[in-house]
Amino acid sequence: PIPNKSLPLWDDIQMEYLHKYIDECKDEIIFEAKDLDFYKVKQIEYFNKPLGVGTLRIYKDKIGILLENSEEQYIYYKDMVKIYLQHKDVFEIHFNEDRIRFHTKRRKWSAYLYIQAVKYLYKKVEK
Repeated sequence: PIPNKSLPLWDDIQMEYLHKYIDECKDEIIFEAKDLDFYKVKQIEYFNKPLGVGTLRIYKDKIGILLENSEEQYIYYKDMVKIYLQHKDVFEIHFNEDRIRFHTKRRKWSAYLYIQAVKYLYKKVEK
C-alpha cells in the first residue's frame, strides 16, 4: 500500500531503498536489463532504427552496453552530459558528440529505475 496515498512520499521511500541497495551491493554489476533495443546517433541526428538488441549493465562507475556478437562497451559517468527519461520506458544518454537510447516494446521494463540509479551513481562519482 502507498503510505498516506502520497505518490511523492512513496517515491521518496523507493529512492531510499534504491540508494541503500546500491551502497550495499557487493556485485560488480548492480543492475542488468536484457533484450533492449539499442540506438546510437550524433547529437544533431534523429533516432531512427535500432542498431541492435543488447544488454544494459549498471556498474558503480559506468554503464556497460553489450550487443549481440560484440564486446561490451562502456560509458563512464564522468563522461555523461545528460540523461533523460522519455515516454516512461526510454532511457537516453548524451555524451561527447553522441546520444544513445535504450527501449523495448517486447516487454515492460523500468527506464525510471535505471535513470535514478545512474543519477545516484553519477553524484557519487562526482564527489
